[in-house]
Amino acid sequence: MIKNNKIFIALITPTIIITQSQLTQAQNQTLKVVYPPNNHQTTASSIFVIGSTSANSAVTVNGQNIDTSSQGFFAPSFPLKMGNNTLVIRSQNQEITKVITRTSNEPNPQDLSTLAPNLLYPNVDIARLPHELVCFSAIAPTEAEVFVRLNQKTLTLEPSKNSVNLPPNYAVLIDNNQPETIESKSWTTLEGCEKFEQEQVSHKPIFVMNHQGKTITQNNLGQIKILSPQALTVVEITAENGVTRTGPSTNHSRLTPLPKGTQ
Repeated sequence: MIKNNKIFIALITPTIIITQSQLTQAQNQTLKVVYPPNNHQTTASSIFVIGSTSANSAVTVNGQNIDTSSQGFFAPSFPLKMGNNTLVIRSQNQEITKVITRTSNEPNPQDLSTLAPNLLYPNVDIARLPHELVCFSAIAPTEAEVFVRLNQKTLTLEPSKNSVNLPPNYAVLIDNNQPETIESKSWTTLEGCEKFEQEQVSHKPIFVMNHQGKTITQNNLGQIKILSPQALTVVEITAENGVTRTGPSTNHSRLTPLPKGTQ
């Protein structure tokens, strides 16, 4: 608007209306569950419920009282059955429901009978130095015979003689760190290792299984590249903290992060 040769600018801001009931509800929403996430799936036999409520408030899970700290934090553990598990967490007049689905970590029977790539190692490209041990493994029916063809060599995979099922990482938190009992199963893990001498050569392993009168071959796998010690690629960490694990997925145990600049 122009008035008396002066320009006036009117600023119109939106009005946000918060009702008293909404404000009261936000202030009173003290029950929080940060783990597990919604619609969580796991193969574990138990799970932690991690969260907080207001100080000195009682908390129940499926009607069972649980311990909380004086500040209101809690982290109890509950067993899981196969399939869906519903946990109802209550504190004062608040309620949060979590549904956790426990899935089986047993190999799929169809995968076992077809020597599926997801039951074999290595099933992606890997690189090793000359004379470095390369280990192969296959999950197969207990009565099956499995071997690996490596150019002119044939490596027979054998059951591990001294295998022990170690408990999962969370065992230290539930005071159950003893090796798990190995139950009788219809499948087993077969292993074998080999060394390669020639540098800058690639090997494509072919897994072969003899089972119930049938021979099944699996060659849709990665290659093994033998590097030259004089021509190694240098990898440098560019993030502030490079997360490292014992294997190539988040299912593997986490190690000490590598700081930025590590080569």
